[in-house]
Amino acid sequence: MSAFSKIVTVSSASYPDQLHPQVVIPFEPTSVLVSNLGTSDVCVSFSDGTKDDGKLVAGLELRTQTWEIRSQGVWLKLATAGGAVDVLVEASEGPL
Repeated sequence: MSAFSKIVTVSSASYPDQLHPQVVIPFEPTSVLVSNLGTSDVCVSFSDGTKDDGKLVAGLELRTQTWEIRSQGVWLKLATAGGAVDVLVEASEGPL
């Protein structure tokens, strides 16, 4: 079973371009946990950085979410313009 963990600083209210996600997982995961470590809401995309697949709401239980997904790319953006936020991305592979 492989594991991956990375902290990324998110400072833009726009996703980066489709070819350059902020996080590239070096294997095909079976689950991805994303946790907002800051005080501003963060949006997450696993498809191509063009649509929101989830929102991590600062200060609520929704600040951390887990997806059973096989995407190796993770795009992140601030939900609204504001200060930079650190986001933790953890991935694992194994049976679903």
